[in-house]
Amino acid sequence: MLALCGQIRPDVRPFYLRVTPEADCEPLGCFSNVERKVGREGGRAQTGWAIWIWPRVFVEAEHHAVFAPASGAAWRDITPAGPGVRRRLFLPDDTATYDLADPRGRRDNIRLALSGDPLVAEMFAGMEARTRIWRSNPGADAADDMAEFGRLQSAELAQGYAQSRLAMKYAQPNDPCVCGSGRRFKACHGRKSPR
Repeated sequence: MLALCGQIRPDVRPFYLRVTPEADCEPLGCFSNVERKVGREGGRAQTGWAIWIWPRVFVEAEHHAVFAPASGAAWRDITPAGPGVRRRLFLPDDTATYDLADPRGRRDNIRLALSGDPLVAEMFAGMEARTRIWRSNPGADAADDMAEFGRLQSAELAQGYAQSRLAMKYAQPNDPCVCGSGRRFKACHGRKSPR
Protein backbone atom coordinates (compact mmCIF):
# COMPACT_ATOMS: atom_id res chain seq x y z
CA MET A 1 0.00 0.00 0.00
CA LEU A 2 2.81 2.36 0.85
CA ALA A 3 4.44 1.71 -2.53
CA LEU A 4 1.24 2.76 -4.32
CA CYS A 5 0.82 5.83 -2.10
CA GLY A 6 4.45 6.75 -2.77
CA GLN A 7 3.78 6.68 -6.52
CA ILE A 8 0.86 9.10 -6.07
CA ARG A 9 2.23 11.46 -3.38
CA PRO A 10 5.77 10.61 -2.22
CA ASP A 11 5.70 13.52 0.25
CA VAL A 12 2.50 12.49 2.11
CA ARG A 13 1.72 9.47 4.31
CA PRO A 14 -1.74 7.88 4.33
CA PHE A 15 -3.66 7.54 7.59
CA TYR A 16 -6.91 5.99 8.78
CA LEU A 17 -10.07 8.05 9.18
CA ARG A 18 -13.09 6.71 11.03
CA VAL A 19 -16.15 6.45 8.77
CA THR A 20 -18.98 8.47 10.35
CA PRO A 21 -21.77 8.57 7.73
CA GLU A 22 -24.53 11.13 7.95
CA ALA A 23 -28.22 10.62 7.16
CA ASP A 24 -28.20 12.32 3.73
CA CYS A 25 -24.94 10.73 2.56
CA GLU A 26 -24.91 8.08 -0.14
CA PRO A 27 -22.32 5.35 -0.75
CA LEU A 28 -20.09 6.21 -3.73
CA GLY A 29 -21.18 9.86 -3.52
CA CYS A 30 -18.33 11.34 -1.50
CA PHE A 31 -17.96 14.53 -3.55
CA SER A 32 -21.65 15.49 -3.44
CA ASN A 33 -21.92 14.32 0.21
CA VAL A 34 -19.10 16.64 1.25
CA GLU A 35 -20.42 19.51 -0.90
CA ARG A 36 -23.81 19.36 0.88
CA LYS A 37 -22.07 19.27 4.27
CA VAL A 38 -19.93 22.29 3.37
CA GLY A 39 -23.09 24.12 2.20
CA ARG A 40 -24.75 23.51 5.59
CA GLU A 41 -21.80 24.06 7.93
CA GLY A 42 -18.97 25.74 6.05
CA GLY A 43 -15.57 24.13 6.01
CA ARG A 44 -14.17 22.59 2.85
CA ALA A 45 -13.71 19.37 0.92
CA GLN A 46 -10.35 17.68 1.34
CA THR A 47 -9.61 15.62 -1.74
CA GLY A 48 -7.36 12.63 -1.98
CA TRP A 49 -7.52 8.87 -2.33
CA ALA A 50 -9.18 6.06 -0.40
CA ILE A 51 -6.75 3.14 -0.36
CA TRP A 52 -8.09 -0.40 -0.58
CA ILE A 53 -6.30 -3.73 -0.62
CA TRP A 54 -7.37 -7.15 -1.83
CA PRO A 55 -4.68 -9.19 -0.08
CA ARG A 56 -2.39 -11.08 -2.47
CA VAL A 57 -4.31 -9.70 -5.50
CA PHE A 58 -4.06 -5.90 -5.84
CA VAL A 59 -4.06 -2.55 -4.07
CA GLU A 60 -6.11 0.39 -5.35
CA ALA A 61 -6.42 4.13 -4.76
CA GLU A 62 -9.93 5.53 -5.34
CA HIS A 63 -10.53 9.28 -5.88
CA HIS A 64 -12.21 10.41 -2.65
CA ALA A 65 -13.18 13.44 -0.57
CA VAL A 66 -13.61 13.97 3.16
CA PHE A 67 -15.03 16.87 5.18
CA ALA A 68 -12.59 19.37 6.71
CA PRO A 69 -14.47 21.48 9.33
CA ALA A 70 -13.98 25.26 9.32
CA SER A 71 -13.00 25.07 13.01
CA GLY A 72 -9.85 23.18 12.11
CA ALA A 73 -11.11 20.05 13.88
CA ALA A 74 -10.11 16.64 12.57
CA TRP A 75 -11.26 15.69 9.09
CA ARG A 76 -14.32 13.43 8.89
CA ASP A 77 -15.11 10.74 6.35
CA ILE A 78 -18.91 11.12 6.09
CA THR A 79 -19.50 8.75 3.14
CA PRO A 80 -20.95 5.33 4.03
CA ALA A 81 -18.70 2.36 3.35
CA GLY A 82 -19.45 -1.33 2.88
CA PRO A 83 -20.78 -3.57 5.64
CA GLY A 84 -18.40 -3.80 8.56
CA VAL A 85 -16.06 -1.06 7.25
CA ARG A 86 -15.50 1.39 10.10
CA ARG A 87 -12.44 3.22 8.81
CA ARG A 88 -10.75 4.09 5.52
CA LEU A 89 -7.10 4.56 4.73
CA PHE A 90 -6.93 8.05 3.24
CA LEU A 91 -4.13 9.71 1.28
CA PRO A 92 -4.62 13.51 1.13
CA ASP A 93 -3.90 15.03 -2.28
CA ASP A 94 -4.77 18.67 -2.94
CA THR A 95 -3.98 18.16 -6.63
CA ALA A 96 -6.77 15.54 -6.96
CA THR A 97 -9.47 18.16 -7.49
CA TYR A 98 -13.02 17.39 -8.61
CA ASP A 99 -15.63 19.52 -10.39
CA LEU A 100 -19.20 18.42 -9.59
CA ALA A 101 -20.42 20.18 -12.75
CA ASP A 102 -18.34 17.81 -14.89
CA PRO A 103 -18.81 14.17 -13.84
CA ARG A 104 -16.04 13.18 -16.25
CA GLY A 105 -13.60 14.97 -13.93
CA ARG A 106 -13.54 12.11 -11.47
CA ARG A 107 -10.16 10.45 -11.76
CA ASP A 108 -9.71 6.81 -12.57
CA ASN A 109 -8.58 4.55 -9.76
CA ILE A 110 -4.87 3.87 -9.58
CA ARG A 111 -4.03 0.19 -9.23
CA LEU A 112 -1.00 -1.91 -8.42
CA ALA A 113 -1.06 -5.69 -8.92
CA LEU A 114 0.23 -7.80 -6.04
CA SER A 115 0.13 -10.95 -8.15
CA GLY A 116 1.37 -11.88 -11.59
CA ASP A 117 -1.91 -13.72 -12.16
CA PRO A 118 -3.19 -12.94 -15.71
CA LEU A 119 -6.70 -12.62 -14.27
CA VAL A 120 -5.57 -9.45 -12.46
CA ALA A 121 -4.47 -7.94 -15.79
CA GLU A 122 -7.82 -8.97 -17.35
CA MET A 123 -9.73 -7.31 -14.53
CA PHE A 124 -7.64 -4.12 -14.77
CA ALA A 125 -8.23 -3.99 -18.55
CA GLY A 126 -12.00 -4.22 -18.02
CA MET A 127 -11.91 -1.49 -15.36
CA GLU A 128 -9.84 0.82 -17.56
CA ALA A 129 -12.06 0.23 -20.62
CA ARG A 130 -15.17 0.98 -18.59
CA THR A 131 -13.68 4.25 -17.33
CA ARG A 132 -12.56 5.28 -20.83
CA ILE A 133 -16.02 4.65 -22.29
CA TRP A 134 -17.81 6.38 -19.43
CA ARG A 135 -15.50 9.42 -19.60
CA SER A 136 -16.00 9.84 -23.34
CA ASN A 137 -19.78 9.57 -22.94
CA PRO A 138 -21.11 9.87 -19.36
CA GLY A 139 -24.62 9.06 -20.64
CA ALA A 140 -23.61 5.69 -22.07
CA ASP A 141 -25.33 3.92 -19.20
CA ALA A 142 -28.64 5.57 -20.18
CA ALA A 143 -28.71 3.52 -23.41
CA ASP A 144 -29.03 6.65 -25.64
CA ASP A 145 -26.29 5.31 -27.88
CA MET A 146 -26.77 1.55 -28.16
CA ALA A 147 -23.29 0.90 -29.58
CA GLU A 148 -21.64 2.81 -26.74
CA PHE A 149 -23.92 1.12 -24.21
CA GLY A 150 -22.92 -2.27 -25.65
CA ARG A 151 -19.22 -1.45 -25.32
CA LEU A 152 -19.79 -0.35 -21.72
CA GLN A 153 -21.64 -3.57 -20.90
CA SER A 154 -18.94 -5.65 -22.55
CA ALA A 155 -16.22 -3.94 -20.47
CA GLU A 156 -18.25 -4.42 -17.27
CA LEU A 157 -18.83 -8.11 -18.04
CA ALA A 158 -15.12 -8.69 -18.75
CA GLN A 159 -14.19 -7.03 -15.47
CA GLY A 160 -16.88 -8.88 -13.51
CA TYR A 161 -15.94 -12.27 -14.97
CA ALA A 162 -12.25 -11.86 -14.13
CA GLN A 163 -13.12 -10.49 -10.69
CA SER A 164 -15.39 -13.42 -9.81
CA ARG A 165 -12.75 -15.93 -10.96
CA LEU A 166 -10.16 -14.13 -8.83
CA ALA A 167 -12.51 -14.17 -5.85
CA MET A 168 -12.95 -17.93 -6.12
CA LYS A 169 -9.21 -18.44 -6.56
CA TYR A 170 -7.97 -16.21 -3.71
CA ALA A 171 -10.74 -16.46 -1.10
CA GLN A 172 -9.53 -17.72 2.26
CA PRO A 173 -11.64 -20.35 4.09
CA ASN A 174 -12.97 -17.92 6.73
CA ASP A 175 -13.62 -15.01 4.33
CA PRO A 176 -17.24 -14.10 3.61
CA CYS A 177 -18.32 -16.11 0.56
CA VAL A 178 -17.85 -14.40 -2.79
CA CYS A 179 -21.54 -14.97 -3.64
CA GLY A 180 -22.70 -12.61 -0.89
CA SER A 181 -24.61 -15.27 1.07
CA GLY A 182 -23.15 -14.08 4.38
CA ARG A 183 -21.73 -17.54 5.07
CA ARG A 184 -18.02 -18.29 5.28
CA PHE A 185 -16.40 -19.28 2.00
CA LYS A 186 -15.50 -22.73 3.34
CA ALA A 187 -19.17 -23.42 4.22
CA CYS A 188 -20.55 -22.15 0.92
CA HIS A 189 -18.82 -21.97 -2.49
CA GLY A 190 -15.51 -23.14 -1.00
CA ARG A 191 -16.91 -26.51 0.10
CA LYS A 192 -15.08 -29.45 -1.33
CA SER A 193 -17.23 -31.58 -3.59
CA PRO A 194 -17.91 -35.10 -2.27
CA ARG A 195 -15.97 -37.72 -4.21
